[in-house]
Amino acid sequence: MSVRLIESDHGFEQELEAAGVRLVVVNFICEWSTTSATLESHFEQLSNKYPRAIFLKVNIDNCKITAIAQCVPVPTLFFYRNKTKIDHLQNANLDELEAKIQLHIGCDNADSGEDLKQGLMDLRGLITKNQCECLGGADNFPLEHLFTDGRTVAIL
Repeated sequence: MSVRLIESDHGFEQELEAAGVRLVVVNFICEWSTTSATLESHFEQLSNKYPRAIFLKVNIDNCKITAIAQCVPVPTLFFYRNKTKIDHLQNANLDELEAKIQLHIGCDNADSGEDLKQGLMDLRGLITKNQCECLGGADNFPLEHLFTDGRTVAIL
């Protein structure tokens, strides 16, 4: 999948809306930034390596409202799901970028066979076990079973 260039604020909103529960990786660029140019070829390679994610380049010179609303210094990459910003990376560290993609694409169910209904998303990729406390949990079903036993568990 190739990187889509966004040239308008409306186009950015449309892409986020159309993505639904899929991971959207957004690279905010500008013509005058040398770091943006360095990141661009690697960003294209990642879009081919992770076809389940949507990769966008947003030109902040043309999308001023989006850039102001997102408080974007260049270079900055944002990660979205369900039109919600879930993470960001404020440098051109290519290894860290790929690690964040792997972290967040882990909760994308395109290949898992699960059919999530519109408006729902799998939260397992957003939960860090070492930051959780299982209240009312039984000893025979500890928190790590939520992530390892293969069953779909609804968290209410």
